[in-house]
Amino acid sequence: MKKSFLLLLVAITLVIVSGSVLPADKSIPDNLKVVFKNSCMACHSDNGGGMAKAKLNFSKWDTYSPEKQIKKAAAIGIVVLKGTMPPKSFIKSHPEAVLSDEQKTDVRKWSESFKND
Repeated sequence: MKKSFLLLLVAITLVIVSGSVLPADKSIPDNLKVVFKNSCMACHSDNGGGMAKAKLNFSKWDTYSPEKQIKKAAAIGIVVLKGTMPPKSFIKSHPEAVLSDEQKTDVRKWSESFKND
């Protein structure tokens, strides 16, 4: 009985400790899912192609390790704020893909939230 209780106590402790050590879930917020679907996922998803999909695949975001999510989020923030994504060639045929200043700010805040873990 004491052995079972001790094992249970150890298991509970591990769950509590791992929750405080591991980074928080960094799922993409709903407002940014809309932005990314409209402006990014034509190329950066399972339905995209070539190098764009290989560099970043939003369809696989939840399978990325926390470390990979941190790197990808930082890169997303940089290219969106610099205005290099979405690319001008894509915007020519998809003018609705241009991000508003508010959307860019939301992306920046989200990408920077990874630094605070």
